[in-house]
Amino acid sequence: RLDDEENVAKLERTLRDFNPNIAVFDPWGDLCADELKDEVQRDTVRTIKRIVRAGENPDVPAIILNHSRMGAKCYASAKTDAGNYGRNSKAIYGQCRTVLNLRPASTDMEKFGREIEILDVKHNDRAGFAPVAVRLAPATMTYQTIPDFDHDALQAAWDEAAADRRKRGEKSEADKEAERDQRKTAKAAAVQAAMEAGLRDMFADGGQYQVWDSDTFKARLRETITKARPSPMPSKDEIGNFIACRVSDWREGRGGDLQIAEQREQERDPQTGELRDVPSKRGGKILKGTPEAITAYLSRIRNGGKR
Repeated sequence: RLDDEENVAKLERTLRDFNPNIAVFDPWGDLCADELKDEVQRDTVRTIKRIVRAGENPDVPAIILNHSRMGAKCYASAKTDAGNYGRNSKAIYGQCRTVLNLRPASTDMEKFGREIEILDVKHNDRAGFAPVAVRLAPATMTYQTIPDFDHDALQAAWDEAAADRRKRGEKSEADKEAERDQRKTAKAAAVQAAMEAGLRDMFADGGQYQVWDSDTFKARLRETITKARPSPMPSKDEIGNFIACRVSDWREGRGGDLQIAEQREQERDPQTGELRDVPSKRGGKILKGTPEAITAYLSRIRNGGKR
């Protein structure tokens, strides 16, 4: 790491002792104290310049090797997203006079590392060169130029591979979303079934209606459900919403063979003088009973009977 002065001093002595024609620093991530911070990268580049100038030839070129990001999307953007091709490379891209991006020269995984395309993506003080590809010769472990290399065809292949990867990712995300929806629907159905079963247990004591305040009704229903130990267990809010929906169903004439209703009473309309059914002013009362029991209850109210 080049934030260590002892390391820097050793490298400067190396440049003075061997007087090389070229200095290669590899890999970039190991040179920096913190590869993610731009100011650290800039400081590291300045330190590299200081090291190479320690030799007899102050114009020794310094080459920095940096690992690229990986994957079809990255390889497809090797030329268009030049400054972001390498790992955490924006700061170093801005300071280097020349940047060459290397990517596989084939989408065939069998050829990775054996065929490489070189892209000249930054050239401050010279004319850039067209993309070139090289192939490894196993006998000599050197790279040789691939004749008649087609950069446009390779770019199209990487673009297609990136698009396929994106489509697979989108499909995978859609599948995950569908699975989440299915789990959510199944959970909601299980909670609803638990509350319906609990309500039926509460009605097991006969068909006559009973009057409870709403908090007591919620507590009794939760207690009944808990005894059955369903999974998942409905929350207090879910039980409250369930009761509210049952009361709403009763108002709309729905509710099946078990009904929950507000306690009602007769009130005279101050404008028309007619009697009408209204929620009980004693507040918070809930009835439970069969449709017949609820109907009989309402009938008694309308006939001036006992509430």
